[in-house]
Amino acid sequence: MPNGVVIDGYDRLAASLSRLERSMATLNASVETASATCHNLDSLTRLFATLFEAVANDHKARQRK
Repeated sequence: MPNGVVIDGYDRLAASLSRLERSMATLNASVETASATCHNLDSLTRLFATLFEAVANDHKARQRK
């Protein structure tokens, strides 16, 4: 196999690995964003649960009067 073919193969492999590295970095950033979104949704869910509980307690207290 001529040296030029081997070098071309290595260059293509290096370029493919570079693209894969960039894709993995993009994927990692997307996963981090999704994780942060899930955390925010969890916090929002807990906030609404607390709010609804407070409204329900207030409603019960008003009915007892």
